[in-house]
Amino acid sequence: MVKYQNVQLRAQKEIDDVIGTERLPNISDRTKLPYLNAVIKETMRWNPVLPLSTIATKDISAIP
Repeated sequence: MVKYQNVQLRAQKEIDDVIGTERLPNISDRTKLPYLNAVIKETMRWNPVLPLSTIATKDISAIP
């Protein structure tokens, strides 16, 4: 967001326009914030929280 401040400003404007400044967004507001959703998805695409290589593809809990 530091590198693309125009994106941050547009996301903040969407929040302010849809929700206002009296409360924080919650999960029920998600459908009303398409730009913010896109920003979050793109951010997760650039830098995922969990590297894809660490996702288990089968249950290994039963292996001794």
